[in-house]
Amino acid sequence: MSTPSTMPKLIANKQNVADKLAVPRTKIPKPHKKENIQPEP
Repeated sequence: MSTPSTMPKLIANKQNVADKLAVPRTKIPKPHKKENIQPEP
């Protein structure tokens, strides 16, 4: 199940979440997009 394609995708996902957290909410152009991506605990 752990394919080499899944690894980079997970890393990219984590970086995406980190970027979103680093950027202030006011900077987010699409607030509705946040609902689509839910950071896992």
